Amino acid sequence: GASNEIVVPGTLGGLPVVGVDAFAFSTMDVKLDGSVARITLPEGLRFLDADAFHCAHDIDAVHLPASLSEIPEGAFFHFEGEITVAAGNPHFVSENGFLIDTRTGTLLYAAPSSIGQALPAVRRYGAYALYAWGEDFDLPLVIPEGVEVIGQHGVYDFCYASVTLPVSLKTLETIAFQSVLVD
Repeated sequence: GASNEIVVPGTLGGLPVVGVDAFAFSTMDVKLDGSVARITLPEGLRFLDADAFHCAHDIDAVHLPASLSEIPEGAFFHFEGEITVAAGNPHFVSENGFLIDTRTGTLLYAAPSSIGQALPAVRRYGAYALYAWGEDFDLPLVIPEGVEVIGQHGVYDFCYASVTLPVSLKTLETIAFQSVLVD
């Protein structure tokens, strides 16, 4: 993509920007010209709505502020960019491309930079968490020990050489594995 950046202001029309609504940056199912490379969200932002970055195909990176306290599962469905979290955010970390809610031990998103790395041993894999982690290649999918729940559509639309589930796994939510093929 290009080197353009959108910096969302802290106020609009004199009012504080406290959230990002569903589909705010969506280009739906179309990858445009790659004109937006990065979005920086302002300090003071408190929440992302479900689907906030759904189908945001032209965004290569998102920077989340330290003030952000709510990211619902699925906020990054059909998004394939990188995510960074400001230092000092007490609720979320982004390490090795994995966005994790530290309060609930939930993997919210696995960025393309995490492909090929061992998945984190968190308590829960949230809805669509592995959407951007998979590729149409034949690597094994190994869910590590410690994972207790795989949320709805947690593993979505890819082909794996094999799938290994941990003994710690207690719950597979409805359609935990959607359109997943094993050779």
